[in-house]
Amino acid sequence: MDKDSPLSIHEREIVILRVTANKNCEYESGVHVSVFLGAAGFCKEQIAATRLESSRAVSWNEQDTVLIECVYDNQFAAPVFPSGGVASGL
Repeated sequence: MDKDSPLSIHEREIVILRVTANKNCEYESGVHVSVFLGAAGFCKEQIAATRLESSRAVSWNEQDTVLIECVYDNQFAAPVFPSGGVASGL
């Protein structure tokens, strides 16, 4: 999909599934599960766990756990742009 991405498919899908779950975007989440489940290497338990508050709900590896926690912690912060500025009014 994006060969130049610094994230693996597995990491990218964790981020997408975590954000879509927390923002209640069920359609988008379902599309990603349908299309990328095999490529991302998730089991059904992990897919279900992306909707849970705790990153410790299933046996994620340490790197996945950190990524899940970062997504959860940062998705509610104001967007940060590459220039270092923060979006105002959002």
